[in-house]
Amino acid sequence: MDLEELQKTLDKEKWIESEKIGRDLCGEMPYCVNCRKEVENPCAKAYSAFYLQPKTKKRGGPKKR
Repeated sequence: MDLEELQKTLDKEKWIESEKIGRDLCGEMPYCVNCRKEVENPCAKAYSAFYLQPKTKKRGGPKKR
């Protein structure tokens, strides 16, 4: 799915959920922490950054003696 299709899907899901609870959920989805509203397809890019980017492994941890 490309970003434009993902944006449309997310917009639809967000609209349905917003209608259910009676308020706009823009900015309240978990992936919104990555949102930059000024870019094209902001929800799709935020969603991709939140869910689809590989997590980096933490280095270090307790040292064995």
